[in-house]
Amino acid sequence: MDFFVDECRKNNHTFESVAEENSYLIYNYKPTFTGVLGSAYHQCYLFEPRGIINKEVS
Repeated sequence: MDFFVDECRKNNHTFESVAEENSYLIYNYKPTFTGVLGSAYHQCYLFEPRGIINKEVS
């Protein structure tokens, strides 16, 4: 795990603005309750495969 974190820290990419950065935050996505499915996590973020856009917004 330390190797992965160390490698990530070498990345010098940045967003052009705070607004752009905020648009990519995980909090912009709706978590799905998965505890009833036997998941070790109560909520998970589920994403469509790349290239598929879900137009349903709740």
